[in-house]
Amino acid sequence: MSGHWRDPLVARDILLGLTMGVCITVSLEAAELLAHGSLGGTGPIWPLDGFRFALTVLFDETSRAFQAGLSLFVLLFLLTVLVRRQWIAFALLVVLTGLQNTAVSQDPVIGGVAFLIVSAAILLALWRFGLLVPIGALMAANVVTRLPMTFDLSRWFAPASCVGMALLVALAVFGAWTSANLRTVLPKVLGES
Repeated sequence: MSGHWRDPLVARDILLGLTMGVCITVSLEAAELLAHGSLGGTGPIWPLDGFRFALTVLFDETSRAFQAGLSLFVLLFLLTVLVRRQWIAFALLVVLTGLQNTAVSQDPVIGGVAFLIVSAAILLALWRFGLLVPIGALMAANVVTRLPMTFDLSRWFAPASCVGMALLVALAVFGAWTSANLRTVLPKVLGES
């Protein structure tokens, strides 16, 4: 918030958020596979309609991640003020967000357990690292689930896939470069002065 976006801690939080977002996606897909024996579901088809629609999805999911992260932060704060114990507020918010997501799950048992674990992980990241990690995690998870991912450029939905992967890779490279301070480390590793 102070404008130091190239701070190594900011880059670390971006990397943690991206990693967490991919892990969230994998765990929810594993729960889907366990519950139904198939991966994925049917999503909206309009993001597959080319480059500009993929950009629209990216901007939309980024703004949703910011809104969700800020909402969780405010809810955690309000519950802490209400119950006067941070760990009780944390547990209540895990249960509330887990139950909210369980309501939209196709399998209430497996989906419910998966969503409770994901909610606990996101809120634990918010509690431990601050706001940027959950925002990055939600953005990465939403981008991976909303845009189809493929390495086959001959597919008709490849432009949308390339846009999503390019954003995630660019954020990961920025996070790795800045958090490890590779500008100063790389010349030493290569033996340059």
